[in-house]
Amino acid sequence: MESAATAGRRRVSADRLGELVRQVPLGLAILLVLGIELRLALWFAYEPSVQTLLDTVVYVGMADGELFADPARSAGYSIFLRALHLVSDQVAFTIAVQHLLGIGTALLLYGGFRRLGTPVWVGVVAAAGVLLSLDQIFLEHTIFTESLFTFLLALSLYAAVRFMDEGRPLWGPVTTRHAWILAAAVALGLAGWTRSVVVPMLPLFAIWFAAAAGGSWRVRLGRAAIAGTAVAALLVGYAALQSAHNGFFGLSKSTGWAMYARTAQFADCEKFDPPAGTEALCETTPPVERPGPDFYAWVEGSPARDLYGGHPNGNEELNSFAQAAILAQPWDYAKTVTIDSLRYFWPGLDSRDYGGVGIDVLDIDRRSGVEPEVGAALDDYYADETLHVGGLAGALADVQDVLRIQWWTMIVFAVLGACALVLSRGRLRWGMVLMLGTSAALLVIPPATAIWSARYAVPLTGPMAGAAAVGAWLLFRRIRDGRAGAAEAS
Repeated sequence: MESAATAGRRRVSADRLGELVRQVPLGLAILLVLGIELRLALWFAYEPSVQTLLDTVVYVGMADGELFADPARSAGYSIFLRALHLVSDQVAFTIAVQHLLGIGTALLLYGGFRRLGTPVWVGVVAAAGVLLSLDQIFLEHTIFTESLFTFLLALSLYAAVRFMDEGRPLWGPVTTRHAWILAAAVALGLAGWTRSVVVPMLPLFAIWFAAAAGGSWRVRLGRAAIAGTAVAALLVGYAALQSAHNGFFGLSKSTGWAMYARTAQFADCEKFDPPAGTEALCETTPPVERPGPDFYAWVEGSPARDLYGGHPNGNEELNSFAQAAILAQPWDYAKTVTIDSLRYFWPGLDSRDYGGVGIDVLDIDRRSGVEPEVGAALDDYYADETLHVGGLAGALADVQDVLRIQWWTMIVFAVLGACALVLSRGRLRWGMVLMLGTSAALLVIPPATAIWSARYAVPLTGPMAGAAAVGAWLLFRRIRDGRAGAAEAS
């Protein structure tokens, strides 16, 4: 029989759980229910997973075989897949974990904005950007990097916000602030294992920790050093792990290919001397008539493919060519990056072929034709589960059209986010610098180093939606206070 002490402990645990449930705001609770229902609906529409994205083959193949086999893609997500595979060889298990990561991402964003002192509804809006986004849910239901990357990004942002809390002593001079810096850095570093796009953010990340709280210059430099060193150590660890597998010490064996693909769109060899051996990369076709980066990096017939065959051959030479083009044509490079960055807000600004993938690649009712190839790759690694597409797919596609973040929504987010930066003060302003600065960096870095893709905006929907809600809140409060002051004056 159960002892009285054991029964008492169970009652106390149940009471605590009930108290926690009662503390959840009604708006967040409703949102969680809707988010879970949408995820279940997609599950019934696609069992065991969505299989329309060809990169799934690469990530599963790396998890099943050589982790660092692909020169252009990071191995962090495949390491994650391999770890989950040790627990279960069912695709459904991995997908369930990814959906839980999506819900966790939403809760982290909610908590982060609430810690900045915003009203409940602002945190709910930030969470809604993840919980109700069927683009986000689509990616959670696919063997793809976004669910893990987005969770690690949200964890880093949450920990960074918590860093601004008053520090409590932990051990000697070490306080909770140092612990939160370390947590944010570890999360960002692991995000770098998943997608190397975060690497250029490292200096900005360290500067933010130095500036976002008071203290002497030594204290500020110390915080920046902790953040920068922790992220750098994780990235060096990734490079060392890759070196142990294939002898290459670095994050990617194809950075030169990416930069060449970016610059080949405008490179004019009459304005610079191409490095020796790269003369065959020069083109006379006017830049406006050239295809986009995807052609130069991946399609047979591109100058680099003809000269070097494919990744990672010629990586150093291609990097030298790209650097020479940027140094000789800085305005052309800046213009190209700016145009592609603006395409998140104006997709039709540059519609050239191979210029990047639109958001339609995430359409729930899309049939890409790669399902047999993806299914075969999944069958090789996971227990055999036949793809089943149910009747809910069409209905969810209609819902997706309504809930999807459109170009005009991105403009609203940007405008209201700018208002949040201008109108906020103190801790809240530093929070907005963090949220919007991270979002801006992750929108600009891909077009600056490789290519634009509408998919890259999906992980930023939550932070941008939350920042926009802050801007709307502060604008309303400013207008209300102005009217009250005018009424008192009259």
